[in-house]
Amino acid sequence: MGELIEVSLNSVAGLTSPKCMKMPRKIFDLAVVTFIDPGATHNFISSQIVKELALPITDTEPYGVRMGTGDNEEGRGICKGVMLQLQELDIVEEFLPLTLGSSDVILGMKWLETLRTTQTNWKYQTMVFTVGDRQVSLKGDPSLGKSLVSLKAMERTIRKEKTGVLIELNSTEKEDEAARMVPEFLEPILSQFQGIFDEPTELPPKRHIKHQIALKEGTDPVSVRPYRYSHFEKEEIEKMIQGMLMAGVIQPSRSPYSSLVILV
Repeated sequence: MGELIEVSLNSVAGLTSPKCMKMPRKIFDLAVVTFIDPGATHNFISSQIVKELALPITDTEPYGVRMGTGDNEEGRGICKGVMLQLQELDIVEEFLPLTLGSSDVILGMKWLETLRTTQTNWKYQTMVFTVGDRQVSLKGDPSLGKSLVSLKAMERTIRKEKTGVLIELNSTEKEDEAARMVPEFLEPILSQFQGIFDEPTELPPKRHIKHQIALKEGTDPVSVRPYRYSHFEKEEIEKMIQGMLMAGVIQPSRSPYSSLVILV
């Protein structure tokens, strides 16, 4: 299998974007969540479902799967002749077993290309196409999906609803745990150049080359008036300047030139 196999970020994270839909279906009377996603090149089935149903896996050469997160995973094998009850339609397809997130089955372009002409309304999560001499209509279930929400949209909702909780998750490591993550072969190099990573305590030494900005003759020194800062910002600026003065990384100057202080 030399072709490139890709799984979109929507499939991996379980997000419902404007171009994918989810619906509850069955495989051999087992309820599964099916994800129709044109961002996936192939059809995939959860490795857990394969194990629960004891589906036979036909061996293949190893193949690479590019995940929507940017990671690459190695897969092997294919489940052939798997029957999926898809609302008013029973389909039989080949699926690649893969560890999936919030979906059990992903129907990608391998299946969508067999439908030929389809009428799809992604806003209302509907898909209409013809199989043989009958028309088939599929309807997605929005309650099965998750959507990305911008911070501004979240703030608007909280202001409107007058209540809400914003939780930020971060991973932390103990110092000794982080140190153990350094590969052994790098430790001598880091030890040799430890001074580079130390907090500076003085101005850099004088060099034989001094950089300067050449202005046109007769040009007045650039002196920009500072912004008006809030009390909190002013306190923070003064605190940072005092810290850098004490560390020796800056020094007082009577230069006629000045520029703005910008907090990032």
